[in-house]
Amino acid sequence: MRVLTFQDGAKSLKKSELFLVILILPALSYSKPRPPNIRVRIAKSLSKVEISGMDLKKEIYPLRKSKDYSGRKAIHFNCHSKNSLKKPLLFASLKSKTGLISLKDEKFKGELLIVTSGKSGKCDVVNKTTLENYLSSLLSKEMNASWPLEALKAQAVAARTYAYHKIKTREVSRIKGHETFYDLESSEKHQVGGNFFDATWKTVRATKDTKGEILTNKKGKITPIFFHASCGGKTLRPDQVWENVVDGYKSVKCPDCKVRKNKKWKKTLSINRFNNFLSWVKKGKISPKSIIRIAPDKSNKANLRVYVNENIILVA
Repeated sequence: MRVLTFQDGAKSLKKSELFLVILILPALSYSKPRPPNIRVRIAKSLSKVEISGMDLKKEIYPLRKSKDYSGRKAIHFNCHSKNSLKKPLLFASLKSKTGLISLKDEKFKGELLIVTSGKSGKCDVVNKTTLENYLSSLLSKEMNASWPLEALKAQAVAARTYAYHKIKTREVSRIKGHETFYDLESSEKHQVGGNFFDATWKTVRATKDTKGEILTNKKGKITPIFFHASCGGKTLRPDQVWENVVDGYKSVKCPDCKVRKNKKWKKTLSINRFNNFLSWVKKGKISPKSIIRIAPDKSNKANLRVYVNENIILVA
């Protein structure tokens, strides 16, 4: 993996160019590239939404009607509807002059979007903010904020790369086949984000010190970075967990997780399902020396995955 930044490096100048630059610079306006925005779904399928803040501005779509509120104000939305939609629609956006806005008791930086959640007839809430603001709160959720600064920096680069890949590829909308109005959601499905109060001086420092840094493969392509709390002694490739192939990954031994306590889980496997598995043995597709592992399905906790020599054989 290589570390790249969003900003271009400065160009070195020859002495002969120096005088020309001095003459030109006063006529130019210099601005740093703005960090990309990210849209994070922070709540879904709500019947009622309460958003509050100081000096709010509300905009209703698709008419683009706007209204300003002075002082502190709480705005309520009744999202329950018997009518279902084929795809989500952006209903409203709200932001505050202070830069902080609340969904119930949680404060967020940036803007809050109210989106109809399609067939459920309810509402989703999406936080639109800068990628760096998002990361400074996320680090306290995906890691312990008291951990060493260098560990937080590594997590910041990994999380930024994952989020930036989602933004650039529009993966969520592309998979669903329509505009979803969010790039990822705040959950274990993608990344667990935080709110304004989850950011600490350490997480802000880790985000700032690695600002704009992402990981790419040898070809310079942005690669989604996956991380875990426990590996069980050996990591798995993305296609072994979610069935989507990602270049650059390989399964490796991970002895560090031996110090962690084993997480207990239980799953009942029907006789028919188990017979399906045994049929593979009878067909000779599984040799006596094969290594068989059974693990809960990360994408669906109700299922099990059976691995034989690192290959998925059965999802039960």
